[in-house]
Amino acid sequence: MKKTFLIFGMLVLVLALAACGGDSGTSSNGEAEQEEEQSAPAGETIRIDIASVYEEKSAPAKGAAKFAELVNERSNGEIEVNFFPNGALGTERENFEAVRAGDLEMVLGGYQGVDMYAPEYMFFTAPFLFQSMEHMQAALYGDLGEQMFAEMADAGLQIIGTNIRGARHMTANKPIETPDDVKGLNLRLPEIEAWIASWEAIGASPTPVALPELYGALQTGVVEASEGPYEQIYTFKLQEVQDYLINTGHIYEATFMWMNKDLWDSLSPEHQQLIQEAAEEAMAYADAEAVSDAEQFYQELQEAGMQVVEIDKEAFVEQAQPGLERFFQESWTVTSLEEINALLD
Repeated sequence: MKKTFLIFGMLVLVLALAACGGDSGTSSNGEAEQEEEQSAPAGETIRIDIASVYEEKSAPAKGAAKFAELVNERSNGEIEVNFFPNGALGTERENFEAVRAGDLEMVLGGYQGVDMYAPEYMFFTAPFLFQSMEHMQAALYGDLGEQMFAEMADAGLQIIGTNIRGARHMTANKPIETPDDVKGLNLRLPEIEAWIASWEAIGASPTPVALPELYGALQTGVVEASEGPYEQIYTFKLQEVQDYLINTGHIYEATFMWMNKDLWDSLSPEHQQLIQEAAEEAMAYADAEAVSDAEQFYQELQEAGMQVVEIDKEAFVEQAQPGLERFFQESWTVTSLEEINALLD
């Protein structure tokens, strides 16, 4: 009898211990599962790459870098923006094609994309059309600019930010003062049809050359002259291969940050607001940099030995008028030469 009670007691003890062990294991697993749930990531990071052919020291590029910095700081790791200047991801045309196709998220560029997808608005960059920066901005920040951005959105490119880059001028290895001095000049231009046609109307012989290839083209004589803002001339070291800086002020230029429209539409309202606010701040910074840089680069180009030439601007404007009128009638039909000139009032 005693032996029976002993065996029974031992059996009860074993069952009790087993039960305790089972409870302990369940509790441990529950805590582990809870801890794993708490450490799980909220979602994947949104990666945004921005491509540009602009040199990293230029005002637009500094603005894009500032934009990346602001978004990365304010998104708490939810958005990661990376900026690739200096043509690292291809030509400007290739960048726009990639963004539109969804193979690249953003591009920082001039009017190359407008020329490709909304060419009827290329009057914004017509040589010798706008008489001042304020004249150009009256059009860009008015109804005509809004219409252009809407058409670009329909083509798959969402406007994110605008930087006022500055006036464009010429460089050459001979002094240029009148339209006669331009006749037959082998002038480098980007692949923008309106620019090429406008300069042909004035008498030049334009040659499209990608911006990263400009220095070599001037050095080897593929082209004789170039045009662009002071910062482009300086940061691409054209003072080493060009003798004269010709103050034409023929275009008052803006640059833009564009995003793939499908990507933009997929973002939450909070992320869209964050991006817009960062872009506004970054482009205001780029605007200020463009003004100060223009003064600095203009001085440094002269110190590097370039001789400044002032043109007979009225003669160039007069020479350009017939060609501009024809473009408004045939290509830029969303507005007229008269409407643009009226914005001066």
